[in-house]
Parts: sequence; structure tokens; C-alpha cells
Amino acid sequence: MTTNKLRDLVLQAVRLAVLRLLETHKNERLCGFALLTDDGLRTLGYAASTYEALGGDAGDAVRFEPVDWPYCDDQEVFDEAGALLIELAENNPNHRDHVDKAFAELVAALEIAKAEGPLPHDVYCTPISTDPNEHLDELEDQAILKLNGPAVHKARRIAVGIDLPDQR
Repeated sequence: MTTNKLRDLVLQAVRLAVLRLLETHKNERLCGFALLTDDGLRTLGYAASTYEALGGDAGDAVRFEPVDWPYCDDQEVFDEAGALLIELAENNPNHRDHVDKAFAELVAALEIAKAEGPLPHDVYCTPISTDPNEHLDELEDQAILKLNGPAVHKARRIAVGIDLPDQR
């Protein structure tokens, strides 16, 4: 199945991107990794952050805003996966079906990268669209819960203003 190939190519790219990032920033601790795509899931890249790059305060909203993260070098490691995304989109006349299947494979690749490495278990991970629509916002929210757990999911929703903090 071609979507399994997508997951494998994305996982390979994630591993290479993280290893290169950690090699370049040896004394920094990764705190965020995101796969960046568009609303049609035809492009792919990444952004990453470290505690040190965020000034040691990963508790504010920028921790949960991948488009504001400083690291995005070596985007070419995603070229092969990106080319497959385009092929999958062009060969599937059902846009929503393509988006759902491709997004699920991005999530699966991040799950494996957290379970088997190189992403530490406590690193905030998400696939996001840089130009989302309501459906992609929902997919991202579900992915954040799945990849990071309920506490981080809730903290993100509060930090970015989706939910209000509990008033107890």
C-alpha cells in the first residue's frame, strides 16, 4: 500500500532531520518537532525547537506554535516523501480521502519516531497545516492528543487561546 510507503519515507526523513538537528545543536534539548504541510497535503517539511532556543521557557504559547520555531534546516530530507504526497494527491480524485489518509500517515510516522526514537517521549509533536481549514484543525487537535497525551493537549489549547484555564 502506498500510504505505508509514505509513513516509512516520512519516518526516515524525521529521523534524519532530528539527528542532523541534534548534531548541529549538541548542547540543546529538543522540546518540539512538527511536520508542516499545506491544506491539500501536497507539501512536507518540518520545524523544531529546543528549550535553549526558546530561552528556557517552553511553557508559553510559542512552545505550541511550530510556525514560530527557529529550526527548519535540511528540508531536503523530506523531498522524497513530499514527492509521494503529490503523487498520492494527483492519483486520488477524492480530496478529503487523500487528506485524511495522508494526515494519518504523518501521525503514524511521528508515533513511531517517539516510540522507537529519535524523538524523546516528552517532545511536543504535531503535524500541522500552515494554511489550515476547519477539517485540518480538527485533525491536528486529534493528533496532538494522540501524540502528546491529555495534559499537553489541554495545556496547548489553553496556551493558544482555544480553551480557558480552569477557574477553581
